[in-house]
Amino acid sequence: MDQLRFLVIAPTQGTAGMITDILQNRDDIQADTFVAAQAEGVEIARIHLEDNYDAVIAWMPTAQIIRSTFSIPVIDIQISTYDILQAIKLAEHFQESFALVGSEAVTGNAQLLRELLQDSWEIYTVEHLNDSEGILRQMKERGIRLAVTGFCKELPWQQYGIKTVQITTSESNLTEVLDRAIKNAQLFRREHIKTAILEKVIQGSPYETVVCNEKGDWLFTGLQTIKESYVRSYINRTRNRSFQEGTYYRYDERDKMTIRHIKAEAGGRTYYAYCFIKKELPFLVVKNGMNVYSREEAMDLFLTQQNEVAANWRKVEKHMDQIVRFNLPVMIMGERGTGKEQLAVAFFAERGLDAVQYAAIDCHTITDKMWNYLIKNEESPLNESGWTFHFREVEELSDTRIMQLLTMIKDTSAFTHNQFIFSCTLRKGVDFSDFVDNLQDELNCIVLNIPPIRQRKDEIEQIAAVYLNSYNVEFAKQVSGFTEEALESMKAYSWPGNLIQFKRILMQLVRTSSSVYIQKEAVDRILFEEKLNYPQGIESLDLTKTLDEINYDIARAVTERVGNQAKAAQQLGICRTTLWRILNRK
Repeated sequence: MDQLRFLVIAPTQGTAGMITDILQNRDDIQADTFVAAQAEGVEIARIHLEDNYDAVIAWMPTAQIIRSTFSIPVIDIQISTYDILQAIKLAEHFQESFALVGSEAVTGNAQLLRELLQDSWEIYTVEHLNDSEGILRQMKERGIRLAVTGFCKELPWQQYGIKTVQITTSESNLTEVLDRAIKNAQLFRREHIKTAILEKVIQGSPYETVVCNEKGDWLFTGLQTIKESYVRSYINRTRNRSFQEGTYYRYDERDKMTIRHIKAEAGGRTYYAYCFIKKELPFLVVKNGMNVYSREEAMDLFLTQQNEVAANWRKVEKHMDQIVRFNLPVMIMGERGTGKEQLAVAFFAERGLDAVQYAAIDCHTITDKMWNYLIKNEESPLNESGWTFHFREVEELSDTRIMQLLTMIKDTSAFTHNQFIFSCTLRKGVDFSDFVDNLQDELNCIVLNIPPIRQRKDEIEQIAAVYLNSYNVEFAKQVSGFTEEALESMKAYSWPGNLIQFKRILMQLVRTSSSVYIQKEAVDRILFEEKLNYPQGIESLDLTKTLDEINYDIARAVTERVGNQAKAAQQLGICRTTLWRILNRK
C-alpha cells in the first residue's frame, strides 16, 4: 500500500520530538508535525487538511474539535492513568496543595486515582475553554497555586498566579496511538476507494441517486436531469414516516418516476439511498378514464371539497377509523350529487402520510387501452403500495371487467397495501343489490349508503350551515340561516339534484339576501324556477296529498314548463278540456 500521510498536532515540543523519533524507523508513514495549543491546532488542521492527509493525530481537547468539524479520521493522543499518576507524583515534590484540571476523560481517571490513593486534592473539569476563567478564579480564592493539567498552553494560568505541572504521555502510549492511526487510516483509505468506485458505478447507472444519513444530510448526489427541489421535497416527506425499502412509482402528466429505496448499515450507522429514474408514460394518465393525483394535489382537492364531506360526515364518521386503520375496501352508494366522490377523497386524506397517490377511475369512460394497462401491465399502479383507487360508477363495468378486476386484486393481494373505494350511482328503476352483494362478499367491502336530501329533511338546516359560512365570506354577507317559513319551504322541496343542486340554490339565496335570515319569498321564488328547469321524478311529489291535488301539481308543472296548455295536454296525453278541468278544479 502507498505511504500513509499523517497530520500531527502535538501539545509540546517534547511530544512532537518523541513522535518524530518513533517514525524514523517507519517507511510506511510520512508525518507533518506541528506544536500548538487548542485554538491554533484547529486552525492548522483547517489550513492543511486540504493536502489529502489520511489521518490526524492530536492532543485530546484539540482532537475533539477537529473530529466534529472534519470527516477525516482523528486519533487522540490519550492520557493514561499512569500518565496522570506520574504527574501527580511530580507535583507532590512542590510540597504545596494542588488541584487536577482537565477534560472529562482526564478527571474521570483522576477521581479513581484519588480514591485509590486516599488523597484529598481537588479536581476541576473544564468542558469549554471559555468557561475556564471561572475555575481559575475559584482556585485562586481557595489558595490553590499549583495545577496538574493537560491544558498548559490553553489557559491563562499566570494571570491567576498558578503554576502548572504538565501531564505528558509515554513513548509506549504514543506508539499505540500511531498503530491505531495506521489501522484507521488504512480503513478510511479503503472506504474512499470503495466510495470512488461506487460513485463511478452510480454515475454510469440509469438511476439518478442521492444518499443520505439518518439526519437527512446529503452525502452523495448524482442528479442530472431531475430537479433537486423535487428530490428534496420527496425525501423530506418519506423521512417523516417509516422508511421502507422497495420500488415506488409517482406519476405526473408527462412522466412516470420510478424510485428505489435502499437502506444500508455501515460503521454502526444507517444510510438511505434514493434512486430515481424518469421515463415518459405510454399515454397521459389524466386522460382515457383515469386521473392520478399526487398526495399534495389530492389534499388540495380535499380542502376545496370539505363542505360536501362535512355535509355527510355524520353518516360515515363511525366507519372512518375502522376503514383507515384496517385499509378496508369501501362501497359508497348514493344518487348523483350526494357527495360520493368527495367522501372518497376524504378517506384518502384520513390515511395521512401513508397515502402516496390518489387515482380516480371513471368506469363509464375508461378506454380499453387504459383498462388493459391497469389489469394486465406489470407496471400498473395496482401493483404499488400506498395508493388509493376510487372506481367511480362501478356499476358501468361489464361482467367481464368486474371479474378481471376482482381476480387481479385478489391474486396480487393488492388490497393489503392499497385502499380500494368503489362508488355506485343509484338510479330510479335500477336494482344493484346483487352486484353490491357480490362485491361485498368477494372483497369484504364496507357498504356506505348516502341518503338523498329528500330523506334528510330534518337535517336541512344543519346541511345549510355547512355552506353558509363559506358563502358569507365569498359574498361579504352575514346570513345566519332561514326564517321558520323559509326553512319549511326548503324541507318541502324534493331536491332531485341533491347536494350539487342544494349548494347552488343556497349560494343564490345568500348572494341575493338583504337580511340576516333568508326569507320564505326568496326561497319560493327560486324553487319555483327550479321546478320548471330541473327534471322531477316521482320522488318530488307530495304523496300525502289527494289524487286530485297530485294531478293538479303535475298538470301545472308541465304547463308552466312547456309554456302553453296545448303542448302540455299533448305531452300528458289528454285533451285540452281535461287539462283545463284539472287546472281549475282546485
